[in-house]
Amino acid sequence: MKSKAEHPIRIATRRTGLSPHVIRIWERRYRAVSPRRTESNRRLFSDEEIERLKLLKRNINIGRSIGQIARLPDEELKRLLEEELKAEREEQARWFEDQVSQARRSEDSRRAGRPAAGGGSDAMESLVSDFIRASEEIDDRAPRRTLLQAKVQLGRMAVVEEYIPTLMREIGELWSHGALRVFQEHVASETIRTFLGEILDSLAAPEGAPAAVAALPPRQLHELGLLTAAVAAASDGWKTTYLGADTPIEEIAKAVEVYGARVALLSITYPEDDYQLVEDLRELRALVPEDAAILIGGRAASSYVQRPSTVSDASRSEGGAGGIRLVADASSLHEVLAELRRSAAPAR
Repeated sequence: MKSKAEHPIRIATRRTGLSPHVIRIWERRYRAVSPRRTESNRRLFSDEEIERLKLLKRNINIGRSIGQIARLPDEELKRLLEEELKAEREEQARWFEDQVSQARRSEDSRRAGRPAAGGGSDAMESLVSDFIRASEEIDDRAPRRTLLQAKVQLGRMAVVEEYIPTLMREIGELWSHGALRVFQEHVASETIRTFLGEILDSLAAPEGAPAAVAALPPRQLHELGLLTAAVAAASDGWKTTYLGADTPIEEIAKAVEVYGARVALLSITYPEDDYQLVEDLRELRALVPEDAAILIGGRAASSYVQRPSTVSDASRSEGGAGGIRLVADASSLHEVLAELRRSAAPAR
């Protein structure tokens, strides 16, 4: 049943996050909505039209243009979003699998032959199974208790750089095969995100520590890889400020300026061909100081840093402190951060 409520454009703006100018353009130029006009020619939007504007905005945020989707029915807009969500979930599962192998290589490098904490792979597998079982319980605190147990048994960095990527790969596989419901996957992911955030908050930087900011650029939403990188930087003695998902480029640049950051940590998971993101990263390189490094990780990162005619062109000092650099795994991140910290140390 259609709602009879009608709302002025200022309410439509507040509910959708779109500017009045954009809403008017979508109506006049693209006929995406048809609000009723009052005798004084003011627009009045129904609840259904406001929901349609939200659907259009969400489709545009994942890379579609208003010209392609403006005249599509609401059901088709919803179907496109569902397809994108499915593709992102599959991509996320593959990314988690990559993270597992990267984390294992990192641990091998960092421990230089020392035995794994807490009993090695058997303990890891057991703790992964414990978390999966906890995620299936009604008690939503059970997964957190398992994470705390893993932290005690394996150690903080082994949990962050090895256990959690292993765990998320397993969760992704179970979800993709229908063995874990969507709400259970969401509870598990949110529990892990909160856990990593708490670890980050607990890591106080020493006096005079170099500053870093960590952010997902526009349209990037998967936070776990970035949080892992932020924790790694903080554990290496960097004063790390976490900005979160879908951060506008100008806000990342402003944070670098305000905090005097030597490093901006970014993560790009999906897709591999967002040409707007290429322009966004060029803009970021132009906005931040030359002596601030931009480090990019994540499954899709190499598409934006190594491929010809991408953001590597924007690196003003290729491979140096002022460039845009690809960070392939946790071990590489620690090495690059150590190098940047040495380069920033005052001469004695």
